[in-house]
Amino acid sequence: MTGDPFFKKINMRARALNARRDKMCSGFQMNEGQDGFSRTVLLFLTEPLQYVPTAALGAVLLFAAFTLFDVSTLRDIWKIDRLEFGLAVTTMLGVVAVGPIKGILVAVALALARFVKQIARPRDEVLGIVEGLAGFHSIERHSTAKSFPGLTLFRFNGPLTFFNADYFKERALAAVEAAGPDLQWFVIDAIPISDIDFGGLTAVRDLRVALEVHGVSLIIAGRRTEFITWLKSIDLYRDELEDRIFPTLRQAVKAYRQQARRTATAGQRLIADAPRHLRTLHDPRHVFGIGGADENEADLVYASLR
Repeated sequence: MTGDPFFKKINMRARALNARRDKMCSGFQMNEGQDGFSRTVLLFLTEPLQYVPTAALGAVLLFAAFTLFDVSTLRDIWKIDRLEFGLAVTTMLGVVAVGPIKGILVAVALALARFVKQIARPRDEVLGIVEGLAGFHSIERHSTAKSFPGLTLFRFNGPLTFFNADYFKERALAAVEAAGPDLQWFVIDAIPISDIDFGGLTAVRDLRVALEVHGVSLIIAGRRTEFITWLKSIDLYRDELEDRIFPTLRQAVKAYRQQARRTATAGQRLIADAPRHLRTLHDPRHVFGIGGADENEADLVYASLR
């Protein structure tokens, strides 16, 4: 019977079924072990594992944020402008704290506030000359700078508008007071004044009136053509303004020196014809501050302008 092909076929099928059964049993034992591990994890580690998606997302965002953090640029900003560095750091912290949209809005508001402050309170300077340096320089920054006897050069570093007009007038009058009673010309450097509105023009007019009360002439130096064209366009130009607006500060200083010399010469002629007891009282060295020791000092100051 064992040699019968029919029984051989049955034996082969039985062996195949046995092999398949053994394979299934071994797989079942393996799957049963894996299921046991999964059940253990779910039973004891469910609560800690609930934070895995959030933590993973946070790690990705943190890494992306670090790639946007430019330390070298912040270092350069710190060297150049400490206030701008503070603005950059505040923007970064604002984005982290309240989100990108609100953080950027906070940064824009701070930047606008800083801009308004710079325009409302621009830096002002009284100028003089420094030996060895061309041009005119702030006497506050240069300890060796020399001012001009009877003349003040005033620089207002910003546009002259309605919200800084009072500040401009205040600072200009402070410079006039600091110059003393011998002041003859008050010259405004118009180059940094990029724009003037109605409030600024009113402040200049009020300053001119206040100066004329003390016998001081208000002079504009720089932007001559621009100012004259503008004054003509608004029908405020007068012929006497020709002698009060100069193209540059240097030309304004030279014009003042020439006028002071002419006035001094005329005063000396009057004194020569006056009685002796009146000569000392009306000596142009006292009136104009350009005689005697003051004259020598003035010659040194003006020497570089020739």
